[in-house]
Amino acid sequence: MQTKYTKTGDFMMNWQLTDNDIWLKVDFDTKDNVKELGAKYDANKKRWFIPRGSNPLNFRQFWRVLDCPFDEKDRVKKMGAKWDPAIRKWFVPQSLDFDDFFHFWPKDLQKFIFDGRFIAHQEITSGQSLVFKSWDQKNSGWFAVKLYPSISEDKNKSTAFNRELKNLMEVLDGIPSVLPIESWNRHEASEGNFYVTEWCHLGSLNETLGRDDEVEFLVRKFVDIYYEAEEPEEERETIESLISEVQGSLSGDPFVDNIDDLKLILKGLRETYEKGVIHRDVKPDNIYLKVNPEIWELSDEEVDHRDDVIQYILGDFGSSKLIEDAYLGHTQTTVDWRSEPWGPERSKLEKQFQETWDVYSWGAIAAALIVNKRFKTDEDLAIAIEEDLKTIVPDAFLSIVKKCLHEDPSERYQNVIELDEALKRNGI
Repeated sequence: MQTKYTKTGDFMMNWQLTDNDIWLKVDFDTKDNVKELGAKYDANKKRWFIPRGSNPLNFRQFWRVLDCPFDEKDRVKKMGAKWDPAIRKWFVPQSLDFDDFFHFWPKDLQKFIFDGRFIAHQEITSGQSLVFKSWDQKNSGWFAVKLYPSISEDKNKSTAFNRELKNLMEVLDGIPSVLPIESWNRHEASEGNFYVTEWCHLGSLNETLGRDDEVEFLVRKFVDIYYEAEEPEEERETIESLISEVQGSLSGDPFVDNIDDLKLILKGLRETYEKGVIHRDVKPDNIYLKVNPEIWELSDEEVDHRDDVIQYILGDFGSSKLIEDAYLGHTQTTVDWRSEPWGPERSKLEKQFQETWDVYSWGAIAAALIVNKRFKTDEDLAIAIEEDLKTIVPDAFLSIVKKCLHEDPSERYQNVIELDEALKRNGI
């Protein structure tokens, strides 16, 4: 009996659930781990399996068994697959990459292949979407696949989403502060839409926000990705040296230490706005930290700005709009999506001032970054401004943030260019 799926809020999980049992290859040493995840054991065949109605991605490290048609058996055998007589299935030995056999995966696993090349390895829930850390089987590299639920059962609206995204990507192509889009398409299994960007190994601003050990956290990530130490002691010394160097460059004043980062974020928003695009969903999850690829070609003397080392990259343009289309009611496929407290309420009045939404978001992010707190609600944001922010920042900057967050959209800076100019006028 097949599982019945709904198309409402259960999107985040229902399409992923298996219709059939999926065999696993489990070593004796890991049997307790797979059992804890919910796998079952077939005592007759002496094999573990994922029971139907489960999310198979939870068992990703144990995927090994293929569903190979009889007329393809010679092909998979030549590729290195082995035959398991107990379950009468071909499987991939641990020494080989299971992804190389994706054409022969069970159908319940093939749902995690996007565009025939991006293979999901890890799932991350993010707001209105699912993000999958995925391997590009075509060009070899890690990418992020962001999957949105079906905008509507109306296929015309779903088509509009894809058309709008295509137009946006053509406009944004080549902007240094925007995470490039590798691909986008419709995902048949979920009936949703997805797009693909490179995977930012340093993560998003949300991962560092609120951490007391932010410097150590980023340094360890950086060393793990870019530095190859021959001995553990060498790696430890490198980490300690970099932590000391970075901490030594900080003033200890939260405003002084974060204002350059905030200006980099605003620079990206201004660049996209000048191309005619408003983001409409700027939040810590959508701001990525990336090492400047040119850093390796610069000398120590040339590295004198934060953006020489770390770049803030804007991602997740699934809610974005070309300004010229933003106020056309018939194309409002994602206008009501809101991430509290990073954007204003989507009231009828607000929808007439959509160019102020990125301004509002920048103000909320400025408060969060300077007080180093993660906000969950509008109330959290309001309290932080009145109790924390005003004791840290200059009066001029506090006024700018409050204007960004004004309840009346007509009283805000009307776009990010006005905001940027206000900072400059105040010597910030």
